[in-house]
Amino acid sequence: MGLGIVDITVEKRNDDVMVWMHHVGEDGDTYKIPIDLESEGTKKMIALHSLIVKATSQDAGLIVDELDAELHPLLLRHFVSRFHGQDVRAQLIFTTHDLSLLDKRYLRRDQV
Repeated sequence: MGLGIVDITVEKRNDDVMVWMHHVGEDGDTYKIPIDLESEGTKKMIALHSLIVKATSQDAGLIVDELDAELHPLLLRHFVSRFHGQDVRAQLIFTTHDLSLLDKRYLRRDQV
């Protein structure tokens, strides 16, 4: 998705859990950044991606309120399109304020 993230690691320190995002800098070196410093959109993208992969691989349902919040419109369309594959039996139920999804490429009339 072009974020420059090459890895995500989780460390447990006593009762705290630290999540680190590993980015590649312009110099080619890898830098470890705490997830708290990432944008809300990046955090939501990571959480949704894992849920979407799980739902589509297990033919399950996924319900998300305000799917479009914090997400770039192209990423939103990509996530919705993941449920339109020929072999996909998973179902996505969501609310949104993004009218660009009201297009037959993303949603049919009977799906709204």
